[in-house]
Amino acid sequence: PLQGDVEAAERWLLGFEGYDSVDRLIRAARPAGAEILRAADDRADGGKAYELRLPKIELMGLGAVQAGLRMWGQTRDTGGPQASEGAFLDIGSDGGPHASLSAAGQEFQFPSFDLKVRGALAVEGDGQRSRAVGWISIEVKGEAPRIGFFEPPEPVLRAAAQEVCAQTVGFATSKLTSDLAYDFRRWQSTAAARA
Repeated sequence: PLQGDVEAAERWLLGFEGYDSVDRLIRAARPAGAEILRAADDRADGGKAYELRLPKIELMGLGAVQAGLRMWGQTRDTGGPQASEGAFLDIGSDGGPHASLSAAGQEFQFPSFDLKVRGALAVEGDGQRSRAVGWISIEVKGEAPRIGFFEPPEPVLRAAAQEVCAQTVGFATSKLTSDLAYDFRRWQSTAAARA
């Protein structure tokens, strides 16, 4: 739930003339320890592009995995996840992410790794009470990396994949909920909210 009326919540989520909310929301909802950088070029359809760099994950003495992903966000006028299917924030990823394993002072790129993220976020309410509603879809595919002739054991790779997925899903659910509610409360005290 968001602490405010529907109109204020929609202005916070979707922006309004002279105020674009996408950049603020992308940064407000970043995973703990991750870094968000604005990409030099945006998408052809007007979506704003960002580079998401996840924190390194240690792999039981084998090394550390570092991953990043090009994400985008854009407000759309219709088709949202709320009952009215109105305006919403559309988010997703562009192309495959980059991921590497650092071990013994060397860096090895994962030969094939694909992470597709897609989601939608909107505001729904009854006038005085509002709440954020939405969905997210995450698809992960990959091949085992080779380090010379050595291929890390499947249990180690599965543990690494599970940890990456757990962080991603955690970001998309409970942390996202609390971060967006906090950002909405903070935004309500800004000049943009009163404009």
